[in-house]
Amino acid sequence: IGANNGNFAVDFAHLVGDTGSVHCYEPQRIIYYQLCTNIFINGLDNVYCHNVAIGDGFDGFVHMDIPNYHSKDNVNFGDVKVGNTGELVPQRSLDSYEFKDVAFIKIDVQGYEPFVIDGAEETIKKHRPYMFVEFEDHLLQPQGSSEEKLKAQIEALDYKVLPFQPGVPYESYSGKCLDYVCIPTEKYNEFTHIIP
Repeated sequence: IGANNGNFAVDFAHLVGDTGSVHCYEPQRIIYYQLCTNIFINGLDNVYCHNVAIGDGFDGFVHMDIPNYHSKDNVNFGDVKVGNTGELVPQRSLDSYEFKDVAFIKIDVQGYEPFVIDGAEETIKKHRPYMFVEFEDHLLQPQGSSEEKLKAQIEALDYKVLPFQPGVPYESYSGKCLDYVCIPTEKYNEFTHIIP
């Protein structure tokens, strides 16, 4: 969720193999085209691309920022977010897809993560997937959340929420890794994980 040009999707597609599938959600229209191209040139028949924003139970349209895709300067296509202006894109909840089997969810949506979790609650409760979620306080706060609130929201679904690579310096706004590994408590207690 927040697939960008499909860098992770290619690896995930190889991991699940021919018997699994990967669903990629990218609301930026131009980047969605890159995602589809990346999937095509890598010959990945098990990947499904969706040009929608994933959010809470509200199915309608949201505005996405539009960066200058043709700028000669550096443009961070991964820093585009839902806002009050920009291109209108359809929004759906993850629950509305009614998947049969979900093993893993990656969420990187520039502060919109709480809305994604709200709209995926039934999927999460039913399938108990592992999750890899970005936490960025300065992006969460304008959406009425925070790192602490997002952590509590996921923990309320009976998950262990653990920082990925704690103590490793990153070139991020906070200087730390922004990603967290979310493990269902029953799986955390039953299996040995690399994450402490």
